[in-house]
Amino acid sequence: MSGTRSALKPMSVGHPDGRSPYRNRLSGVTQCGLFVALWFGGSPACADMLLYYNFDDASDPQTAFDQSDRRNHGVIGVGVYTEGGRGRSGNPADRALDFLNGFDGAYIDVPAAIDGAFDSMVENDSATIAMWTFGGEFQPQNHFAFWFAEAEADPRQLSAHIPWSDGVIYFDVNGCCDATQRISQAEPDDTKWRGQWNHYAFVKDGEFTRIYQNGELWLEGQGMGPLLAIHNVRFGNGGGAPGNLSYNGLLDDIGVWDEALDQDQILNLMDNGPIR
Repeated sequence: MSGTRSALKPMSVGHPDGRSPYRNRLSGVTQCGLFVALWFGGSPACADMLLYYNFDDASDPQTAFDQSDRRNHGVIGVGVYTEGGRGRSGNPADRALDFLNGFDGAYIDVPAAIDGAFDSMVENDSATIAMWTFGGEFQPQNHFAFWFAEAEADPRQLSAHIPWSDGVIYFDVNGCCDATQRISQAEPDDTKWRGQWNHYAFVKDGEFTRIYQNGELWLEGQGMGPLLAIHNVRFGNGGGAPGNLSYNGLLDDIGVWDEALDQDQILNLMDNGPIR
């Protein structure tokens, strides 16, 4: 499948006991850090995963079940689970979430945000938001792929358009939309945002921001302001009352970390998934 590095979703990355380098620190930092060092040849480190939606459990059509240890389940509004086999791997049990045509106000809200579920991102001034996207027929269209904000409406702290109606992919941090808050670039290849699966990772690393497209560094910037409070988190739509800024298409394997994943980690995430 064009735009992906692997047609499979393995259960693990080959660790003898099935551990992944993306397990939460609460599950054992020593083993995790050692495995990352051996696997990637780098210094021991592992990112703290705050949320992971694989959308494979459709037992409650209004809940996106968090597969991390954090239980940051999402509330689904309007969007619907696909049938098995329509997730990014194509495996029979793999589902995605369909945000429909972009005009229906589909979204996922994360209620735990108000209780501090994402405070560590602010404390670290670091974050990674990753997802697989399959843009629908109405792309490019005005939408938010994700929205992390101090309050329901604003000021936004992390948000992205993949792309906006102008064909430009935007990544905003610490507000919008000046040079200390935004990186953006046109993507003229419409296969990168419509009609096939593509992987995107948006990284905040102190003053630096980066966008990875299908595992490759696609855009970077520096001089960005720090993250402030994050008490409102939404996927597939923007802040305020859900309106006509919802994503047109499918999203799968949404993950959030409170650290800046590097390129090797993002490539491994694409190929193997963070936890199984």
